[in-house]
Amino acid sequence: MCGIAGLWTPVGACNHRLVAARTALHRRGPDAWGIETVHQLGLVHTRLAVVGLGEEGAQPMLRGQCALVFNGEIYN
Repeated sequence: MCGIAGLWTPVGACNHRLVAARTALHRRGPDAWGIETVHQLGLVHTRLAVVGLGEEGAQPMLRGQCALVFNGEIYN
């Protein structure tokens, strides 16, 4: 189970709102969480621990100015 939330604001993502979203999603994934902001977008991800996924399962994932948060798996 995962929890995903996003916040778009014209003046940038408010950190206290992202933390509040993470707190609200805690029951959806209490084992790991991540918060990232890219310009005006804030992303929150919570997840349950999955056997075999170490830090490589951490989200949101960032590459330059691109951010990704998802529920599922990517193959190849």
